[in-house]
Amino acid sequence: MINTKMNTIKIILKNTLLVSFAMLIYFFFLRGFDLDKKPLLRLVNLLFILFGINNTIKDNIFYNNEYRYLKNLSIGFSTSLLAVIISLFYLIIYVNFVHPNFISVLQNSFFLWKNNLSFTSIIFILFIQGTSFSLICSFLIMKYWKNYSNKI
Repeated sequence: MINTKMNTIKIILKNTLLVSFAMLIYFFFLRGFDLDKKPLLRLVNLLFILFGINNTIKDNIFYNNEYRYLKNLSIGFSTSLLAVIISLFYLIIYVNFVHPNFISVLQNSFFLWKNNLSFTSIIFILFIQGTSFSLICSFLIMKYWKNYSNKI
């Protein structure tokens, strides 16, 4: 067990940047091999979010001896939500300045609406999806840590 205290904000920011950079690198990997048109491959981003939430909660438990359920749940959710927001900013910059035609790829990745969505609608839908995944993943990881330690 590590006894050095670490600021909670520092833990959140460290893991948020790690997750968002991993998602960015994975995006460019898919883009480089022309696999970005396959929406199911984007589900790998969920693994990055799970990794970030787990790292955040683990760091908070081991560095700060923080065992309160709601505290760890909230910092896990904060980490993943911030990573989603940063990733959406990356996407906005990419579509507006690098590859404007990427909107058609995004539009075709939604099964029901196809080309009927504006870029703003796509960003909003991705934000809602990211928020819900963040909440679900935070609860799943907290389930693991609750079983791991009787103190939570």
